[in-house]
Amino acid sequence: MPHGAGKGVDMPSRTTDGRHFVADRLATWHRPVTTEPAGRVCSEPGCDTRLSIYNTTERCSVHHQFVTIVQRSTARRRPA
Repeated sequence: MPHGAGKGVDMPSRTTDGRHFVADRLATWHRPVTTEPAGRVCSEPGCDTRLSIYNTTERCSVHHQFVTIVQRSTARRRPA
């Protein structure tokens, strides 16, 4: 199989020091990248920013409404 054929990358079974074992083949599973059509523009009135093909929203980063998520710590406090 040619190198980079999508079935993994051949790797040696051991490093040069002979102590560390690595996989014979690295997994290449990954999600396909979602892309949008080229040439899209931010939907905010008056904004002429061209959106990246990798930006799946309708607005640029300046006009996108981000949501802040605050997670409380799950660690217990020690008594003082």
